Amino acid sequence: IHERFDSRVTNRESADDITTNNEPWKEDIRGRITTSNIGKWKTCLSQELITQLEAVCGKILQKLGYELTTSNKFEPLQLKKLRGQKLNGIDCFIEQLTSNKKTITYSESESILILAERNFVLKALLCAIKSKVIERKKVYFIGLKTFPLNFFGKYI
Repeated sequence: IHERFDSRVTNRESADDITTNNEPWKEDIRGRITTSNIGKWKTCLSQELITQLEAVCGKILQKLGYELTTSNKFEPLQLKKLRGQKLNGIDCFIEQLTSNKKTITYSESESILILAERNFVLKALLCAIKSKVIERKKVYFIGLKTFPLNFFGKYI
């Protein structure tokens, strides 16, 4: 990457500058840098998550020289974030997406995915109508099932 090595990046004494109590994924930041962490993702991540990550990032990973562990082909669904929606809990649907050969993308796609949540049903309905009628896209939903949404899209 043509960057000069700076030994300060391996200094773990100042780790408190980059972590907080609300970031549990950084809890081992003070640990030693060791080769024993190579490939650790294979045992720490679920197979569904690995499949989704490779579906989304596979081309970039291969370009960087990494070998993919899955060979599944997935339909990319452009995730539509509704105004005011935080998308909390969307990771709970990874298994459903994987079993239906779908993956989330933030890029433009022929199909969209809307997380249907309580208090967002009307916004989800309006987004589905616009996407289906005006933009001519396939619409998929995950989450709260309601009759009006089912009329304009397919639930995963």
